[in-house]
Amino acid sequence: MFDCPFHYHPEIELTHVSSSFGQRIVGDAIDSFEPGDLVLLGPNLPHLYYNDLRNSKSSSWARASVLQFKEDCLGKSFGELRELGEIADMVHRCKRGIRFLGKAAAEGARMLEELNESKGVSRLTLFLELLGTLAQAEEWENLASLAYCPLLNAKHEDRINRSIAYMYEHHVEELRLAKVASLAGMSPESFSRFFKKATGKTFIGFLNELRISSACSLIQQSDLTITEICFACGFSNLSNFNRRFKKIKDMTPAEYRKKSLIGSA
Repeated sequence: MFDCPFHYHPEIELTHVSSSFGQRIVGDAIDSFEPGDLVLLGPNLPHLYYNDLRNSKSSSWARASVLQFKEDCLGKSFGELRELGEIADMVHRCKRGIRFLGKAAAEGARMLEELNESKGVSRLTLFLELLGTLAQAEEWENLASLAYCPLLNAKHEDRINRSIAYMYEHHVEELRLAKVASLAGMSPESFSRFFKKATGKTFIGFLNELRISSACSLIQQSDLTITEICFACGFSNLSNFNRRFKKIKDMTPAEYRKKSLIGSA
């Protein structure tokens, strides 16, 4: 099981999930992930991964490869070199997080595994080739929004992690702001302001996106009907579920299922 609380670090991070299903939070973006997920995270970008044990074979089934490197590991002026201009541009784009798709994700994952097994000069060569390949990828998407501005304060990490962990574990139940605020040792009003600064979302907005992300996993990995998924993810009525899903994913649950089936064909 991934041990990845909501945290940040100065290193750039490339993560490939080889086996696991769950939810990924990058800045203010909440999405489901599955085997093959390849994400590049910029420095000091808060993130976490949660395993969804409903769809995973076991907690030990979770496997991922992670590569971390400093922004200036190729030299403080590497962005000025014409040959490395595409990589410098990608490093700038990854400050919002980048998810690679399709062939780019598959090739990046293959090269990352090869890099992990290499040593010496060949390791440095493969590292540059990996960055070059990803920098030239056409299939990618940013994760965090342009407006997201993280609250980088180490003393608040434990408080926000306890809050998010509780919300994740109980998001299929009826969750009250007052309950989560009390766990954080704050009044509901103070917690609302704190949570918005830390995650870029309101309490209700975060909870709805967490539930929709969970629904996406069930749509992709189960044969449950849309109605069954609606109630399994904590929504009390189908119309509200459909409305929230359409607002967040820009498509209906049925359209999402159809798209998922086409993508896995």
